[in-house]
Amino acid sequence: MMEFVPVERGRVGALVGVALVAAAGGKLGEAVPWLLGSAAWMMLPALLLPAPALLADAPLAEEEAPELDSGAPGEDFGLRPYEHKVGGHSSEDGLDVCVFNENSDEVLKRLQPQPYPLRELMFYSRELPEQEHGALREILPYLPRFYGDIEVGGMQYLRLENLMRDYRRPCILDVKIGRRCYETTAPNDKKAREHKKYPYQQVVGYRAAGLKVWQPERGEYFELIRHSKTRTEVELWTGKDMEIYLSGVPPSYASEILEVLEGHMDLLVRYFERQSYFEFCAVSLLFAYEGDAEVPLADRAAPFVWLVDFAHTIAGCSQVDDNFLYGLRTFRDVMKRVRDDYAERVARGR
Repeated sequence: MMEFVPVERGRVGALVGVALVAAAGGKLGEAVPWLLGSAAWMMLPALLLPAPALLADAPLAEEEAPELDSGAPGEDFGLRPYEHKVGGHSSEDGLDVCVFNENSDEVLKRLQPQPYPLRELMFYSRELPEQEHGALREILPYLPRFYGDIEVGGMQYLRLENLMRDYRRPCILDVKIGRRCYETTAPNDKKAREHKKYPYQQVVGYRAAGLKVWQPERGEYFELIRHSKTRTEVELWTGKDMEIYLSGVPPSYASEILEVLEGHMDLLVRYFERQSYFEFCAVSLLFAYEGDAEVPLADRAAPFVWLVDFAHTIAGCSQVDDNFLYGLRTFRDVMKRVRDDYAERVARGR
């Protein structure tokens, strides 16, 4: 039997939790605006008084996110894993990203009990409505719709738009943008781990977190997940992952897909050349196109790209986000080079 409870009554606790952890990491300046934005401001004195036991147990603001098991079988609550996930953290139950069996229009993204995803909750529930006519106005079509948060089986989830619902066989590419995907205040050991895992990202400005491509001749998907560690600098500059991503379609269709996506990328680059309110750290570009050639052109959803994953996004900045902009420009140029290659193949009749 499905059981869920809206989490409005739990938001104060979430805000206080974020603020306490932020204070423990020396980020009281970030904590205060969240507290003042709700009834949680009444707990502000707790931040200013010593609480050794509580703060000692709180994770630092830059620690790795733990992967937790919900402890509840998904079928007991009408949940099933989201079949089109290609990146991000994973849990043993597979329900870190999931859907209700009877509602495929929404995707549920689990909030872990630590500061990063709670910051993502604040992006969707606070910054998005406050900035929809301001700093985010130009890129609203590139953001998932947010339907609130919900509690299922004792776990808290974001309710987000299912971006793949209009595709029969979506082909998906998740690209982490930026020379760094950690915050500038990250501990040195975390920076060292990231540099070791992805040695060329700080040079090139992006990495592919995962992809899946429909293979019509086999009737199944080909997937690559968390493979970026093996990519060479040359492969990143030349767009090897983009070539794999388009390998399931003819060169002429691949060229058309890239032309559409480049138009969106040009718009995003122009936006990020001006916007200075947000730092979009560790945000992904999520690409999609229809991989089923049997879908009539008139009914085929257009190729598109969204911005997703806002657990490290920082609001209230005052300068252009050069880290994200660099990676965005790089990947746009990589796409252009790949499209030129496909155009040449088409011209040669290959």
